[in-house]
Amino acid sequence: MQEVETRKFRIWDIPFVYNLSNQRTVKTWSRSRQISNILQHIEDIVSKKFIIMYKGRKAGMIRLYQREISIAVSEDLRNKGIATEALKQLCSTRQGLWASINKDNRISQRLFMGVGFLYDYEIAQEVIYKWK
Repeated sequence: MQEVETRKFRIWDIPFVYNLSNQRTVKTWSRSRQISNILQHIEDIVSKKFIIMYKGRKAGMIRLYQREISIAVSEDLRNKGIATEALKQLCSTRQGLWASINKDNRISQRLFMGVGFLYDYEIAQEVIYKWK
């Protein structure tokens, strides 16, 4: 999909990431289900964030914390293949990635398996997938 690209997170992306992270459907599947404040995003310098662009517009983000990967796409841009394409692009240049996905989040499980992540194991409420 030519319209999807990822770019490195920039300081002026903070409001977009903050709003995306606090969308109801993103919070539903997030480990931290509490609404966060913008200072938490500014202080989160340990993780790398990549902004997903779709047709010149900010569509979502991919977060890498060490080798753990997570993704969020804006509610109004879902079901267009954006997450699939963004994950394929980013994962094609990296090794040893893994994702921890809530057992009930079947959509994310299908997404990660669809781009090549393999089931590894389950722990508590999470299913762990590893990049091939």
